[in-house]
Amino acid sequence: MSSNTTNNNKKPLTLWENIFGYMLWNYYELLENPNLADRAFEDLEILEDTKVWASFSNKSLFYQYTGGKSPVDLVGKPVRKSCCFSKDIPGLMACEFCPVK
Repeated sequence: MSSNTTNNNKKPLTLWENIFGYMLWNYYELLENPNLADRAFEDLEILEDTKVWASFSNKSLFYQYTGGKSPVDLVGKPVRKSCCFSKDIPGLMACEFCPVK
């Protein structure tokens, strides 16, 4: 029972980290484009604002994921705190930054 409870508690974190990993890469790309960088910075400020998350969290889950660092500083580095479970899909291996290794 405790194993199930532990796995169920990790699911929301895993889902958020899957989304944030994708967002991190996209914002990295946007920040590299001089025509889009200003808008990307505005978006990141919104994502880091606790008010945006108020309906289901008392903190910015995005800020918690990034530690307030820019996507430019995080792409290509381990950021995840949960396993994305790609290692459990037949034919795939653990991702490069799996915290379970």
